[in-house]
Amino acid sequence: MLRPSLGGPAHPIMKMERRAGMLFGVPLYGVHINGVVRKKGGEEYVWVAKRSEGKVLYPGLYDQMVSHHQASRRGGTYVWYPNGSFLYNTVCAAQREAAVSEALVGGIRATGLVSYRYETAQGLVTKVLHVYDMELPEDWRPFNGNGEIDGFTLMKVPDMLNDMRNHPENWKPNSMIVNIDLAMRRGYITPDDPDYLALAHSLRVSEPHLDLEHYMRSMGTLRGPS
Repeated sequence: MLRPSLGGPAHPIMKMERRAGMLFGVPLYGVHINGVVRKKGGEEYVWVAKRSEGKVLYPGLYDQMVSHHQASRRGGTYVWYPNGSFLYNTVCAAQREAAVSEALVGGIRATGLVSYRYETAQGLVTKVLHVYDMELPEDWRPFNGNGEIDGFTLMKVPDMLNDMRNHPENWKPNSMIVNIDLAMRRGYITPDDPDYLALAHSLRVSEPHLDLEHYMRSMGTLRGPS
């Protein structure tokens, strides 16, 4: 969901439906988890989720093992401004969407973010995805019990990149951005590859966070000290 605050997450003064964010230029936020398995010999694999055919958006396409929007509440609890709010949301999503046990969630590690912007009939949409890696044992397998995922596939990282290159229509668009970020961080895409700099810059848009408080004060619609 969008950031539900004009003055900082510790003092929210309004909330809105996340689908309305584009009308106000407010960025939307989410969390994605790369489920990474390192097999004997050092080969790295990732768990890839196949979205349910019943999903309204991107049915049947490949996605990260876990992906979820950042709402202002979860289970009646505000999740934006307590310490560890993004991590809290990430852990909850991992347990619900992939049946990650309490014993494994401690392996979730924040690795950074990606951001992107696209145009719709209602306006420009900016999304910021906080990315997490999770090292998983070879003998573990994710399971989805809420019907949003049809199944999981364990792919070698190079095979995943080749499939994205040859069949991009099989992938949810923002999952490919997260996969490219993973590949660059882990050395599968290097400075010696063509267009490396352009690709690196494309993973983040400029000014993903809009300072609405400053903007509204400049327009005279929000009173208070500058």
